[in-house]
Amino acid sequence: MRGVVITAAVIMGVAAVACGTIAYAWQAPPPGQRLALTPPTDLEKAQKAQGRSSSVSAPPAAIPTPRPPAHGDSDDPRPGRAIPRTSADPAVYDVTWDDGLGRSWRTRITIHSGSAALRRSADVATRELGANQDQVTYRAQAFTAAGGVIHIDARGAAVAGLYSGDWSPDSFAISPDLQVEVMDDSHDPSRGHVTQITRE
Repeated sequence: MRGVVITAAVIMGVAAVACGTIAYAWQAPPPGQRLALTPPTDLEKAQKAQGRSSSVSAPPAAIPTPRPPAHGDSDDPRPGRAIPRTSADPAVYDVTWDDGLGRSWRTRITIHSGSAALRRSADVATRELGANQDQVTYRAQAFTAAGGVIHIDARGAAVAGLYSGDWSPDSFAISPDLQVEVMDDSHDPSRGHVTQITRE
């Protein structure tokens, strides 16, 4: 019995020490004083408002890729300035046109064969209507653009002949209905028509 009493006393002493330790570890704050809590940071507030935890980061926003311009957006229908679509068939075109200054001209355009490129070589010879010889000649490039329009591009060509000193080489656009627009680098466009076609 004595051993039992001693053991019980020891157990009660241990329990008292444990309770004292717990009571010491947790002490109620004095009256009128609140427990100090660490306020959340601005980042935690923002993440909580957006429904995200601090351990998860949002993926970067995707940058949209600009759409490239469609082919042919800058196509120029003026004589010699369009985008070539196919090569022009070899042929000889006789064209009569007015220059807008009261004078009429006849131009013979010879498109040569022998090249599979989009642009074929061509010879241009022009004389005043009624004259018995050509007054200017030069080389050009021929091709077919959208709508079946045949273009003769003579920009920058070297001009030979009687009027070569002050002649700006003319480029031509021949539409399927055989109407012709004529344009150089110095004057307003002129108009004419095809009077004869000789095909190879």
